[in-house]
Amino acid sequence: MTFSKILKIDLIMYRFLVFFLTFSFFVNSFAKDRDICCSGNAISLPNYNSSLMSQFCKDKWSKRGVLDKFMYDFCLEQNEDYYKDLKYTLSINQKIPGLDKILENAIQKWYRKWAWWMVSVEVNSHIEGYLDVQYIMSNGGSLEKLRKCKSQWLNENNPDWSMVSFCLEN
Repeated sequence: MTFSKILKIDLIMYRFLVFFLTFSFFVNSFAKDRDICCSGNAISLPNYNSSLMSQFCKDKWSKRGVLDKFMYDFCLEQNEDYYKDLKYTLSINQKIPGLDKILENAIQKWYRKWAWWMVSVEVNSHIEGYLDVQYIMSNGGSLEKLRKCKSQWLNENNPDWSMVSFCLEN
Protein backbone atom coordinates (compact mmCIF):
# COMPACT_ATOMS: atom_id res chain seq x y z
CA MET A 1 0.00 0.00 0.00
CA THR A 2 1.30 3.42 -0.88
CA PHE A 3 1.53 6.25 1.57
CA SER A 4 -1.17 8.23 -0.26
CA LYS A 5 -3.63 5.32 0.00
CA ILE A 6 -2.93 4.96 3.72
CA LEU A 7 -3.42 8.71 4.15
CA LYS A 8 -6.73 8.57 2.26
CA ILE A 9 -7.96 5.65 4.42
CA ASP A 10 -6.92 7.55 7.56
CA LEU A 11 -8.88 10.60 6.36
CA ILE A 12 -11.98 8.49 5.72
CA MET A 13 -11.71 6.88 9.17
CA TYR A 14 -11.21 10.32 10.73
CA ARG A 15 -14.35 11.67 9.03
CA PHE A 16 -16.30 8.59 10.09
CA LEU A 17 -15.20 9.09 13.71
CA VAL A 18 -16.05 12.80 13.58
CA PHE A 19 -19.51 11.91 12.23
CA PHE A 20 -20.40 9.91 15.35
CA LEU A 21 -18.63 12.10 17.89
CA THR A 22 -20.27 15.27 16.57
CA PHE A 23 -23.64 14.11 17.80
CA SER A 24 -22.55 13.09 21.30
CA PHE A 25 -23.15 16.61 22.60
CA PHE A 26 -26.85 16.54 21.70
CA VAL A 27 -28.28 13.80 23.87
CA ASN A 28 -31.42 15.41 25.32
CA SER A 29 -33.36 16.59 22.27
CA PHE A 30 -36.99 15.96 21.51
CA ALA A 31 -38.71 15.51 18.16
CA LYS A 32 -41.38 18.12 17.58
CA ASP A 33 -41.84 17.83 13.82
CA ARG A 34 -45.34 16.86 12.76
CA ASP A 35 -43.73 14.22 10.51
CA ILE A 36 -42.52 12.38 13.59
CA CYS A 37 -45.32 10.87 15.61
CA CYS A 38 -46.45 7.66 17.09
CA SER A 39 -49.98 6.60 17.80
CA GLY A 40 -52.00 4.38 20.09
CA ASN A 41 -50.95 0.88 21.08
CA ALA A 42 -49.87 -0.28 17.62
CA ILE A 43 -46.27 0.13 16.53
CA SER A 44 -46.29 3.10 14.18
CA LEU A 45 -43.00 3.91 12.47
CA PRO A 46 -43.26 7.17 10.53
CA ASN A 47 -42.53 6.99 6.82
CA TYR A 48 -38.97 7.71 5.77
CA ASN A 49 -38.89 11.32 4.65
CA SER A 50 -35.98 11.75 2.25
CA SER A 51 -36.33 15.54 2.04
CA LEU A 52 -36.20 15.81 5.86
CA MET A 53 -33.13 13.54 5.91
CA SER A 54 -31.49 15.53 3.16
CA GLN A 55 -31.96 18.75 5.14
CA PHE A 56 -30.84 17.04 8.36
CA CYS A 57 -27.60 15.81 6.75
CA LYS A 58 -27.02 19.12 4.99
CA ASP A 59 -27.34 20.99 8.29
CA LYS A 60 -25.05 18.54 10.08
CA TRP A 61 -22.32 18.56 7.46
CA SER A 62 -22.17 22.19 6.40
CA LYS A 63 -19.66 24.47 8.03
CA ARG A 64 -19.58 28.18 7.28
CA GLY A 65 -21.77 27.55 4.24
CA VAL A 66 -19.58 24.79 2.77
CA LEU A 67 -21.06 21.30 2.52
CA ASP A 68 -18.80 18.31 3.20
CA LYS A 69 -20.21 16.22 0.35
CA PHE A 70 -18.52 12.98 1.48
CA MET A 71 -20.04 13.17 4.97
CA TYR A 72 -23.38 14.39 3.62
CA ASP A 73 -23.63 11.32 1.35
CA PHE A 74 -22.47 9.08 4.20
CA CYS A 75 -25.09 10.59 6.52
CA LEU A 76 -27.89 10.03 3.99
CA GLU A 77 -26.85 6.45 3.34
CA GLN A 78 -26.45 5.59 7.02
CA ASN A 79 -29.80 7.04 8.04
CA GLU A 80 -31.63 5.25 5.25
CA ASP A 81 -29.93 1.97 6.18
CA TYR A 82 -30.74 2.39 9.88
CA TYR A 83 -34.35 3.22 9.04
CA LYS A 84 -34.67 0.05 6.93
CA ASP A 85 -33.05 -2.03 9.67
CA LEU A 86 -35.37 -0.51 12.28
CA LYS A 87 -38.43 -1.19 10.15
CA TYR A 88 -37.42 -4.83 9.72
CA THR A 89 -36.51 -5.24 13.40
CA LEU A 90 -39.88 -3.86 14.47
CA SER A 91 -41.71 -6.16 12.07
CA ILE A 92 -40.15 -9.32 13.53
CA ASN A 93 -40.42 -8.24 17.19
CA GLN A 94 -43.98 -6.88 17.35
CA LYS A 95 -44.95 -9.05 20.33
CA ILE A 96 -42.46 -7.50 22.74
CA PRO A 97 -44.50 -5.78 25.47
CA GLY A 98 -44.16 -2.00 25.35
CA LEU A 99 -42.34 -1.88 22.00
CA ASP A 100 -44.71 0.81 20.71
CA LYS A 101 -43.84 3.06 23.65
CA ILE A 102 -40.11 2.20 23.36
CA LEU A 103 -40.18 3.37 19.73
CA GLU A 104 -42.11 6.51 20.59
CA ASN A 105 -39.69 7.38 23.41
CA ALA A 106 -36.64 6.67 21.22
CA ILE A 107 -37.97 8.98 18.51
CA GLN A 108 -38.69 11.74 21.03
CA LYS A 109 -35.29 11.34 22.68
CA TRP A 110 -32.98 10.88 19.70
CA TYR A 111 -34.50 11.77 16.32
CA ARG A 112 -34.00 15.54 16.34
CA LYS A 113 -30.20 15.39 16.72
CA TRP A 114 -29.22 11.85 15.70
CA ALA A 115 -31.97 10.94 13.21
CA TRP A 116 -32.61 7.23 12.63
CA TRP A 117 -29.20 6.00 13.77
CA MET A 118 -29.74 6.47 17.51
CA VAL A 119 -33.45 5.66 17.33
CA SER A 120 -32.46 2.28 15.91
CA VAL A 121 -29.72 1.76 18.51
CA GLU A 122 -32.13 2.60 21.36
CA VAL A 123 -34.90 0.29 20.12
CA ASN A 124 -32.42 -2.52 19.49
CA SER A 125 -31.01 -2.24 23.01
CA HIS A 126 -34.50 -2.80 24.44
CA ILE A 127 -35.18 -5.71 22.10
CA GLU A 128 -31.88 -7.31 23.11
CA GLY A 129 -32.77 -6.71 26.75
CA TYR A 130 -36.12 -8.47 26.28
CA LEU A 131 -34.44 -11.42 24.52
CA ASP A 132 -31.86 -11.60 27.33
CA VAL A 133 -34.66 -11.70 29.90
CA GLN A 134 -36.32 -14.56 28.00
CA TYR A 135 -33.01 -16.44 27.88
CA ILE A 136 -32.27 -15.88 31.57
CA MET A 137 -35.72 -17.05 32.57
CA SER A 138 -35.58 -20.13 30.33
CA ASN A 139 -32.33 -21.08 32.05
CA GLY A 140 -33.53 -21.04 35.62
CA GLY A 141 -33.82 -17.32 36.38
CA SER A 142 -35.64 -16.35 39.56
CA LEU A 143 -39.31 -15.40 39.11
CA GLU A 144 -39.15 -13.35 42.28
CA LYS A 145 -36.20 -11.36 40.98
CA LEU A 146 -37.93 -10.95 37.60
CA ARG A 147 -41.03 -9.51 39.31
CA LYS A 148 -38.85 -7.11 41.31
CA CYS A 149 -36.91 -5.98 38.23
CA LYS A 150 -40.05 -5.59 36.13
CA SER A 151 -41.77 -3.54 38.81
CA GLN A 152 -38.73 -1.30 39.01
CA TRP A 153 -38.03 -0.83 35.27
CA LEU A 154 -41.24 -1.48 33.34
CA ASN A 155 -43.99 1.07 33.39
CA GLU A 156 -46.59 2.10 30.86
CA ASN A 157 -44.84 5.33 29.84
CA ASN A 158 -41.25 4.12 29.86
CA PRO A 159 -40.73 0.36 29.53
CA ASP A 160 -37.00 -0.36 29.84
CA TRP A 161 -36.19 -3.97 28.94
CA SER A 162 -32.46 -3.29 28.84
CA MET A 163 -32.57 -2.34 32.52
CA VAL A 164 -34.75 -5.34 33.41
CA SER A 165 -32.07 -7.52 31.83
CA PHE A 166 -29.28 -5.68 33.67
CA CYS A 167 -31.22 -5.96 36.93
CA LEU A 168 -31.66 -9.73 36.47
CA GLU A 169 -27.98 -10.24 35.72
CA ASN A 170 -26.77 -8.32 38.78
